[in-house]
Amino acid sequence: MKFFKDKNIIHKIRKGDYSALYFNRTKEILLKEKNFKNATMQIFQKNKQSIFCGVNEVLELLKISTGYFDKNKWIDKSEELKIKYVKEGKEINSWESVMHITGPYVYFVHLESIYLGILSRRTLVASNVRRIINVAQNKPVIFFGDRFDYFLNQAGDLKMIVLKQASKSRENLKKNYGV
Repeated sequence: MKFFKDKNIIHKIRKGDYSALYFNRTKEILLKEKNFKNATMQIFQKNKQSIFCGVNEVLELLKISTGYFDKNKWIDKSEELKIKYVKEGKEINSWESVMHITGPYVYFVHLESIYLGILSRRTLVASNVRRIINVAQNKPVIFFGDRFDYFLNQAGDLKMIVLKQASKSRENLKKNYGV
C-alpha cells in the first residue's frame, strides 16, 4: 500500500469514523434490509481547467475499505466494484464526469465523503500548482507550503506538486535553466 499504511486509520475508515453520520446510518439500514442493489456514483467537479488528481489514492481507498463488518470481522467486497476514471493529471472541465463507481452501494456508501475529499484536495493543489507555473513562465518557483497548512497534508500534496511539475515543466526547466 502506498497511501494507507496505518492499520488504525484503515480500521477507522472501515468503521465509518471519518464518514458523515447519515452515510453510516444508510449502510446500517441497507445491511439490515439485505439491500445489495447496485448503484453508480458519478463524480464531477465545478471548476474549469482543473488538473484531475487523487485517482490512485482513491483506488487504494476503495481497495482496502470496500465491504462491511460481520461480527467484528471485515468482509472485503472490493472486487465487486467496477471503477471507470479519467487519467491522473488530465486537464478537466467543469461538470465533466471524471469517475464512475458501480457496485452494491452498501459496500462503499461510508467512503463517499472520503473519496470526494481526496479528489477535491488533490485536484485543487495540482490545479493551483499549474496556475502558478503558468504565471511564472518557466521560472523556478519556491513555496513554503508547510507554513500555510496542516502538516499531515504535506506528503499527499507534495505528490500532486511533483506530478504536475514533472509533466508540465521538466523540459522547460531543463531547456531554460539546465535543471
